[in-house]
Amino acid sequence: MITRLNNNALTSITALPSAVSNSPYFFTAKTSHQTVSRGTWVKVNGFTDSTFNSSDGALTNGERFTVPSGKAGLYQFHSNMMCDFATIGGDGEQVQAGFYKNGSQTNQPYTIHGLESNIGNMNLNFVSKQITQVMNLSVGDYIELYVNIADANGGDARVKQTVTNFSGYKLI
Repeated sequence: MITRLNNNALTSITALPSAVSNSPYFFTAKTSHQTVSRGTWVKVNGFTDSTFNSSDGALTNGERFTVPSGKAGLYQFHSNMMCDFATIGGDGEQVQAGFYKNGSQTNQPYTIHGLESNIGNMNLNFVSKQITQVMNLSVGDYIELYVNIADANGGDARVKQTVTNFSGYKLI
């Protein structure tokens, strides 16, 4: 309920639950490991539609969220990602993660380096990365999750299943 003073009279307005909605919203989790190459931005795929609220199918393969008709506005996106360097030598150096809007990077990517990278010891086995971003989107805009890794011996890494997820919802 919202109450305000208007010309010395109190006025109350009750908002109906249907009038305030964070829809559409979604949460997806990876169903399989994904091998990613070193030094290039790779789209994270292999998600399943775990939770989704929209009758118009704005989520494609759990990998791409598209703003449906009539739903332009401010959105928040989140991802938790686990990269596995243990299976390829345990010498991971860096993980970058970022959201792409309409096929282009949205801002400076979020980066995590080796814990002691200032002294050259970058032997990481597993790196967990969480990112959140708020974006103003128009109808038809789409958002995807990307990752870029660095490995000391030039090898690949795996984006792990179950602990890697992608979610979002409309704020206003």
